[in-house]
Amino acid sequence: MDRLSEISVSKSYLFYDGECPLCIRAVKWVLKKDPKLPVFFIPLKSIKDYVPSDLYYRELAQMDTVVYYKNKILYTHSDAIIEIARDSKTHVCLINCFAILPKVFRDLLYRIVAKYRYIFVGKANENCPILGNQVLKEHNKSVANI
Repeated sequence: MDRLSEISVSKSYLFYDGECPLCIRAVKWVLKKDPKLPVFFIPLKSIKDYVPSDLYYRELAQMDTVVYYKNKILYTHSDAIIEIARDSKTHVCLINCFAILPKVFRDLLYRIVAKYRYIFVGKANENCPILGNQVLKEHNKSVANI
C-alpha cells in the first residue's frame, strides 16, 4: 500500500506497535478471524505518514497504545481493543462484558500490560516482521480497492 495523502473516511486504520510480538500476534489473529475486515494495519511509528496533520498528535506516535481510527474518531487504549474486536466480530460476548467495566479500570489494565509487554514477550527485530507478511500486504491492498 502506498502512503496516503489523506485518510479515507470510509476506511478504518489500526496503528499497532510493530516492535511488539504481542501486538503483531494480535494483528495476525484479527486477520485470521476476519480476513475481509476493511481495516488497514499500519505500524504505530508510521502514523504521521498516514494521518492528516490536523488529526496527528505527536504524542500518539510515542504512546504505548494501539490506535484505531474509524469514522473520524481516534480510539486508544482499551477503547481501541473493544472497537476492533467488535468490528472483527471476535469474542463479542467477552468484549461486551469487558466494555461495561469503567474505562478507568479497563485502561489501567491496558497500561499495565503495555508497560510490561516487552518483559513478558520480548521485542521484535528492528524491522517489523509483519510488514513482510504477504497476507498483510494483500489485505491492505484489497482494503484500498474497496
